[in-house]
Amino acid sequence: MSCAGKLALADDSVISVTPEDLLLILCAYGTKHCWDRLDLICGVSELIRARVLVQRGVYSPSSLECVFSHLRARQCPRHRAEYCLRLAMMPKIADFLLLALPASLSFLYYPLRPIRLVRRLLRGTGAAS
Repeated sequence: MSCAGKLALADDSVISVTPEDLLLILCAYGTKHCWDRLDLICGVSELIRARVLVQRGVYSPSSLECVFSHLRARQCPRHRAEYCLRLAMMPKIADFLLLALPASLSFLYYPLRPIRLVRRLLRGTGAAS
């Protein structure tokens, strides 16, 4: 096992488990739990599929494609709604870059996120910004 690799995250890189080692870890964990949950099997499958297709240059998932994939994975309408709400409300890196707030005001990033999304949608459709 090589154990660690570097993963690009925002403008920095962090130490992470390499995909090859992650595959071994997922397989060991799945075996320990007798592969009793579908998410254990799907995790291994997705890791292999994404890694092989990206290495071959065949597949580079867009963010919209990932969202639709995550929505399809949720069968219950309530879970789909929760996912969409979390996606709309959870601050992303762009929100932090747009406005640097002190830690004491960091809770304001949550209402900022939907406002930023609406402005982006309005700008994208040619409406007034």
